[in-house]
Amino acid sequence: MIKKIASFFRTITLSFSYYFGVVEIIITNISSISKRLNLSQALHQAIFLRKKYAYFSGNFKSWDESLANIKEGYQSKKLYNKVYRASLDVKHGKAIYERDGFCFNEEKYRWPVITFILHAEKQSNTDLFEILDFGGSLGSFYNQHIKFLSQIDNLSWNIIEQDQFVKMGKEEFENETLRFHNSIADYKKDNNPNLVLLSSVIQYIEKPFEILKDLIQISPEFIIIDRTPFTKNNYDCVMHQNLPKHVGGQIYPAWFFSEKNFLHFFNESNYYEYSRFECDEDFGIGTFKGIVFRLEGNG
Repeated sequence: MIKKIASFFRTITLSFSYYFGVVEIIITNISSISKRLNLSQALHQAIFLRKKYAYFSGNFKSWDESLANIKEGYQSKKLYNKVYRASLDVKHGKAIYERDGFCFNEEKYRWPVITFILHAEKQSNTDLFEILDFGGSLGSFYNQHIKFLSQIDNLSWNIIEQDQFVKMGKEEFENETLRFHNSIADYKKDNNPNLVLLSSVIQYIEKPFEILKDLIQISPEFIIIDRTPFTKNNYDCVMHQNLPKHVGGQIYPAWFFSEKNFLHFFNESNYYEYSRFECDEDFGIGTFKGIVFRLEGNG
């Protein structure tokens, strides 16, 4: 019976995922809850799990349409304060790292990304190895991987963020290695990155390809796209990312990119696919991937 129920939900996911936001994690958890669930119980449990985990819903024609029913997004003061407090806990040794305002006390690493950063540093021939972390919060990725990044003697880690993050970053977290900037224009006045990192960020920007064009104009040797959702469609679409109430209940618009068009954009910009890797995120919609692009003529 449970196999039939799981199969039923998989069919629903494939057919109506854009409209109902049914996530793969619901299917996985239903199978482990009980081997004697009837259909009514399974549906009740699916609703419960949807409240417990983040999920995606909707299929909007434009970014503006997706914002119609959203009160707060990534400009939320509540979110900013949460990230700030969590980052202070990391700074004072009360947590190992934070992500989106949540503290973690167990070591966990983005192995594909940190491995490639160390690989790129070994290949560089510059006195200073500069990384531009676009949308890097108050140093989330940097602090999470400081054990490995500290092995790079000539590292310069630069974060571009919203004004309120930059202000607090400069006051509380900036040091000889870590720097904060308000914009790409502000950053490129005195800097030239070897590598640009966009980890779970480009999908949350209203005009992502304008940002990518600006970053490409700086001509970094490598661009890492990490934890980013792609589809097999020939078009990009906007959905809502819904967080459960126990972690804030916010709703954010998010792009799901056509992988074909995304790759074409970089190829047309003289960047070729150097490497790729799968990501842990699995919402039953699209595929979250990491892709490393390298500037043509650099190996």
